[in-house]
Amino acid sequence: MAFTTETKNRDYAWAVHQHPEHGRTVLLIRDKDMSGLHHEWMYGNNGFLYRHGGYWWDGACWYRPQQVVDRAYEGYDARPVADAVTVTAIDVLARPATSHTARVVKIADFRAPEGPLPHWREHLALWASHRTPGSRPIDQCTVDLQAPELDPARLVDRAGLAQIAELKLEDLPHPKHGRKDLPPPQAETAEGPRWSRPVARD
Repeated sequence: MAFTTETKNRDYAWAVHQHPEHGRTVLLIRDKDMSGLHHEWMYGNNGFLYRHGGYWWDGACWYRPQQVVDRAYEGYDARPVADAVTVTAIDVLARPATSHTARVVKIADFRAPEGPLPHWREHLALWASHRTPGSRPIDQCTVDLQAPELDPARLVDRAGLAQIAELKLEDLPHPKHGRKDLPPPQAETAEGPRWSRPVARD
């Protein structure tokens, strides 16, 4: 693995993870997040690809965010995701496109959006068009997971999280002030964070 601050835009850093079987992961991250990601990749024992608020992939299986402590082994219990399906780049690119046109931007001018990148499929298509001969086939490039527990209709809000955790709503930390004391949300909506039921139970 390797990390370096981007010299033309020092708010950001590059993170590279090379896996002997699954290839290379290259991320552009906020520079302030570099040490945290370094620790996760080096010592976290929780895979190298993260999605949906801490769901992680170790190259063979998807797991939920680490919350259940295994004190005997001084770590966290790996909780496999039921019926998880690994989504590759070719799966995403097979879906219909929109009229949005993606573009390459210069790193010196780059500013990360506050929310999820809109029209992500078109940006992925642009990435695919720039790949060089000899690159890993896009049907082997993992980009996401799908699972019944991550269906947006099944996610719960703060009240649902409190009910599942068997807490009074007023005893649950508020996202504005106690975000670090809440499990990582699987989605952010205009109405607030949403969690999967298994994460809420954990």
